[in-house]
Amino acid sequence: MEYSLAKSIADELIEVLRPHCLKIEIAGSVRRKKEQVKDIEICIVPENPNKAFNELGKFLLKQNKNFKYNKNGDRYKQFRYKDCQVDLFIAKPDNWGIIFLMRTGSAAFSTHVLATWKKVSGGGESMQGYLYTKDNKVVYTYEEADVFKLCKMDFVEPELRN
Repeated sequence: MEYSLAKSIADELIEVLRPHCLKIEIAGSVRRKKEQVKDIEICIVPENPNKAFNELGKFLLKQNKNFKYNKNGDRYKQFRYKDCQVDLFIAKPDNWGIIFLMRTGSAAFSTHVLATWKKVSGGGESMQGYLYTKDNKVVYTYEEADVFKLCKMDFVEPELRN
């Protein structure tokens, strides 16, 4: 689908969720402003996950009485809205940075960042939405800029992450 349509669909969903979130942003190819978009990715830090997802569910059921989540986990939800796949990534305040960066992509850029982290940390990893040092200590990333700093990289604008 065209970027402008994907952006407007993402904006609609964000308006439903925003009152229940500490943070919410469009990620993926929409954030990278790709001309053609295959799905919509949104990253959120819900203030109260139950309330946020109940409100989203009520909204989606009003649009389609047969609505159901394709995937419905604690860190990831997937569903269709307006004939488009939507991927919702649920972060916490202390891992927002790595989740938002990874879900913005591109896949090749995200892989490059993780390889850079492994190198600069002397063998660190990324597991379950967090960065870890080589001795398995969690590294918090409150903002996307934290990840770039930890990886000793200059910030790269989303549109250039292809």
